[in-house]
Amino acid sequence: MNEVKAKRNKCFVSAVAYIHNNTQAEIEYFLSNVVSRINADFENFELILVCDDNSYNYVAAAKKNVDGYGSPAIVSVIKLAYYQGVEAAICAGDDLAVGDFVYEFDNINVNYDLNLILDVFNRAREGNDIVFAGDDTMQLSSRIFYRLININKAKAVRHDTFRIVSRRALNRVKKMNRGIQYRKYLYVTSGLPFDYIQYKPVNGNREKNTRSESSYRLNSGISYMMIYTKVIEKVTLMLSAIFLLVSVGVGIWTIYSLFYDTNLAAGWVSLMGVISFGFFGVFLLIMFLTKYMNIILEVNTRRLDYIVESVDKV
Repeated sequence: MNEVKAKRNKCFVSAVAYIHNNTQAEIEYFLSNVVSRINADFENFELILVCDDNSYNYVAAAKKNVDGYGSPAIVSVIKLAYYQGVEAAICAGDDLAVGDFVYEFDNINVNYDLNLILDVFNRAREGNDIVFAGDDTMQLSSRIFYRLININKAKAVRHDTFRIVSRRALNRVKKMNRGIQYRKYLYVTSGLPFDYIQYKPVNGNREKNTRSESSYRLNSGISYMMIYTKVIEKVTLMLSAIFLLVSVGVGIWTIYSLFYDTNLAAGWVSLMGVISFGFFGVFLLIMFLTKYMNIILEVNTRRLDYIVESVDKV
């Protein structure tokens, strides 16, 4: 027993896991495999589960069922007051965590070899404050998002399943943008060394998105594009330039028709088409401007990153 304990790393680590739309069986599998593996590799370990739905009863029942697998003694469960998304939930867990290193699991569906958990820690011990672990299985919408957000970026943001973050990185990111946060982007642009481990999935487990999650991801993706890139700004300027050229072209065509077209009534269809196209562009620009104003309002008025209903020990 003492030999096994001596092999365990003495570094204090925390694990923050996001739970939403998960079954009790999935929670039990995560606890009895991933969490038990971390607990076996580290002498000092705490687990923080963030429930973004009504899954607290599942968590309590699952914890009792896996007590025999060596689950950690320190288990905290944060129950958010309402659905707030993965970014706010992980921030809540990070604020409660006290470990020197913090594992962040954006979902608890396991499609990787458990040895990867220790691999990312060992890579962090080599001098990296953040180590991401991810596969290359992404939906088309995710591929487009990462392609756009990484335009002209020296340090690219990549898809990941989980990551390990040092205490220094957490403290620095907290001093950065306190409005709408995109943690992966802030980690990459924090100025601290980071690394990425790509793995091949060992099974077909994938994150399941509900309608509310899909809506949250779409809205968040647009917000991130507006805040952290100039893609939307360039698109808006391009649309404005196109509409300007169309307007100039229509003006030239009108002058030409005034002198050379003897039947001006025949241009009624073309005129209506141009008007419809122009109004489409105007309303599209208004939509982008409205989104910008909404972001500015949210950043300047919101004081809390998340709202917690309860924090319990199980």
